[in-house]
Amino acid sequence: MLLAMIMVITVLKTKSSDTATHTNPEGGLVNLWVQNGQSKITVDSIVEGTTMKDGEIFVVNHLEPRENTFAVIHDGYYPWEKNITPALHSKTDFHSFAVQMQPTLEKIDTQNDLYGKYQDMFSALVVPDIDHELISDNKKMGVWVEHNSVFAEWLGNNDETPPFFCTNGVCNTRIQVVKSLYNIRSLAFLDHRDDVIIFSDDNGIYAIELDARGRQNFQPIFKTANPEFFLIQPREMIVNSNTHYFKISF
Repeated sequence: MLLAMIMVITVLKTKSSDTATHTNPEGGLVNLWVQNGQSKITVDSIVEGTTMKDGEIFVVNHLEPRENTFAVIHDGYYPWEKNITPALHSKTDFHSFAVQMQPTLEKIDTQNDLYGKYQDMFSALVVPDIDHELISDNKKMGVWVEHNSVFAEWLGNNDETPPFFCTNGVCNTRIQVVKSLYNIRSLAFLDHRDDVIIFSDDNGIYAIELDARGRQNFQPIFKTANPEFFLIQPREMIVNSNTHYFKISF
């Protein structure tokens, strides 16, 4: 009888690994999209569970209507954190992201067969401006650079406007994503998403989310002087740092 009870409890825990329930039956619910499998989800530094696969939605239910600090932790990647205050009977969606703390670096010398091609691509590289926005793959988000700031514009239907464009029920069509003290040199979307960008300035290359609710996550990819880049795969880029070329996997 005891063995049977232990088996049932084990099965239930396995099935509910993507859900954690708190104590307030009227409390809010948070749906958290998580990039990597085997990521730990914590709320106020307490482990709520571990994702089983990439792109999993982890649900935390019945949360108290106070600030709850969420974190997504995966070995070898920068942590993602948000301070979330869910209203009673509410549902809130968040999408985390993470880049590697130690990206893989491969030098590309002038003897490389692709060196000339990359040289031409860097010569043609242009930083998006307000008249020539960089558009996300789903055609719903445009981003551009103006006076060393990155701005974003929602291009989708008004009834689908992301909540991070809205304050106190009033939604804007444009937001400022980040302001740099230095020249912004390159810009791209991360992983074909529309809510996280990669940009470079005079000191390095970074990823930053558009969603500034509760904390805007900013993660460095690579520190180097005056880098420009373009993506060749969702997590691979070619970098030009003062005419020195690298391939970086992050």
